[in-house]
Formats: sequence, C-alpha cells, structure tokens
Amino acid sequence: DSNTNLEEEEVITISEDEQIILFPRAKAEAIRNQGVIDYLDELATYLKAHPDDRVVITGHASATGKSDVNETLSRRRANRVKEMLTSRGVAEAQIQTQYKGDTQLRDQGNSEEAHRRNRRAELKLIRSGN
Repeated sequence: DSNTNLEEEEVITISEDEQIILFPRAKAEAIRNQGVIDYLDELATYLKAHPDDRVVITGHASATGKSDVNETLSRRRANRVKEMLTSRGVAEAQIQTQYKGDTQLRDQGNSEEAHRRNRRAELKLIRSGN
C-alpha cells in the first residue's frame, strides 16, 4: 500500500491497555512521528496521575539481519520509549523494559510490510486497580 511509509514510526492500538510502536528498519532513534509523540504524552500524563500503575515495554526486531544485532536493536527500542517517558516525568519505577530480539515475530511473512510489523516496541499498561 503506497500510503504506508515504511520509514516512519507509527502507533497501533491493540486494546485500551496495549499499544505497539513501529520503528523504521534498523533504527531506534528519537521518535519524530507526531502521532507517536502524542500517544507517549498521553501515557506519561496517565502514569504520573496513577503512580501505582506501570507499563511494560518490550522491544522487538524483524528477522532480517543477524540475531545479535536484532537483540541490540530491540533493547535500544525498548530503552528509547522508556527515555521518552522518563523525560516526560514518569518515574523509572513505573517502567519495566524487556527485549526479545527477533524471537517473537508478530508477522511470519517475508514481505517488507511483514518485517515492518515486527520492528516494534510493545507497551502494556498494568493497572493496579486503585
């Protein structure tokens, strides 16, 4: 689909408490996409207002390239999102990061779109119930 810019970040909502941020190929740099930034602004505001809630950020990579490189990339993606939240005032204690390299693909396909869906950070909000 020619409307999809494969080099741009994007937020995909799975559920109210689960979002995925897609990253460009081989990148974990500062996020420039306004939709992603708006989402992280909202998430940071929510977490600061709910200090007993937390977010788990899991970095992932596509299956292109070497596994060790992908593991590093997935870690950098998770940490990039964490930095963007802590820079907005979210307490580090509310953020848990993990990374899976290319071991947990969302899309097993071999197309560029499939690889794009795998270059991601998954964010899961854990509500304390308070």
